[in-house]
Amino acid sequence: MVCGMSQVLLERAHAEELDAADPLAGFRERFALDDPSLIYLNGNSLGVLPLATLRRLEAVIRQEWGTALARSWDHWVDLPGRAGGHRDRAPGWRAHAVGPLPLGGRGARRA
Repeated sequence: MVCGMSQVLLERAHAEELDAADPLAGFRERFALDDPSLIYLNGNSLGVLPLATLRRLEAVIRQEWGTALARSWDHWVDLPGRAGGHRDRAPGWRAHAVGPLPLGGRGARRA
């Protein structure tokens, strides 16, 4: 049984008032959501696809693959090395945690 103030907080009209006043409500339009009633709360996911990411990927595919073809190598072939140069700024990065395995694989003895 719900009574008093709790009953007011559970009424749909009150929830709609809160939704209307929510300063973050407009952010929903920035994501690819086919189902407007969907509330997505999966913590083991990349989340809902941002429309800006979708537009950027479409542009990269169209321009760098579709138009530039192999000529686009000039600016992306060294990206992994440049990105790796920033890894020390990543939260939780430990230099000793990542590196090449010794010759012979994980369990190999060193001579």
